[in-house]
Amino acid sequence: MARAFRRKRRGSRRSRERLERVRRGIFLVPTLMTLTNLSCGFLAILFSVEGHFRTACLFLIAAMFADVLDGATARFIKHDSSFGKQIDSLADVVSFGVAPAILVIYRFHLGNHPFWIFPLFYVVAGALRLARYNAFDAPQAARNFRGTPIPAPAGMIVGFVLLLDSLSYEPQRRVVVTVLFLFSCLMLSSIDYPSLRKILRPDTPRPFRSLVLVLLVFVLLIYRFVETWLVLGTLYYISGPIWHLMTLRQRRRGVTEETASAETSSSLPPSSS
Repeated sequence: MARAFRRKRRGSRRSRERLERVRRGIFLVPTLMTLTNLSCGFLAILFSVEGHFRTACLFLIAAMFADVLDGATARFIKHDSSFGKQIDSLADVVSFGVAPAILVIYRFHLGNHPFWIFPLFYVVAGALRLARYNAFDAPQAARNFRGTPIPAPAGMIVGFVLLLDSLSYEPQRRVVVTVLFLFSCLMLSSIDYPSLRKILRPDTPRPFRSLVLVLLVFVLLIYRFVETWLVLGTLYYISGPIWHLMTLRQRRRGVTEETASAETSSSLPPSSS
């Protein structure tokens, strides 16, 4: 009887050890996705320096998908650690800050021109945006972002480079650095942009509509990738000011209603007892 009990305890201990090893392996998945993001950004820099701009853009797109999978996996397994947040920010600085800036410098020949200061400002703005997010804005990220998240301008840069290569068109450098400066300022702005987690989460009020929307976007990306990519990015950039104006209008309306109700209550004659 005692021998059977000891065997049962050993078996339960081994099963717990196996489960613990499996859990540790699962918890490594978000970190592996983050390292994939970082590696793709590094390769995008290398291919940009070598002049293979389309390949660099493809690696940046892969980094964006790895970044999405990183956060989604961490939330799915409910393993959101401080280490993961820090390494994710470092990977984002490389993949969506440094790599797009290097891509712009080599694609539009800004290395020997004073305009190289604008890609540098873009990298600085992206680093400041991520630091502000980690220090102040992380709790509200499920609802909205303050300023554009750093993958957004990186995605627009990728879309523009792919479109210009397909059209064999060379824009003026002033136009390029003006757009890059605008992207940098929007990252540092206080304009609220909606979070894409609301669409990707399965517990939304209308999950079927969100699923249909995601599938439609996926199909459009397969058939007309560059055009759909740029249209989605443009719509996202437009949504921020619209969202911001609607929020300001609602706040002003609430303040006006409170003021009107206060004035009405003060103008009423006191009731006689």
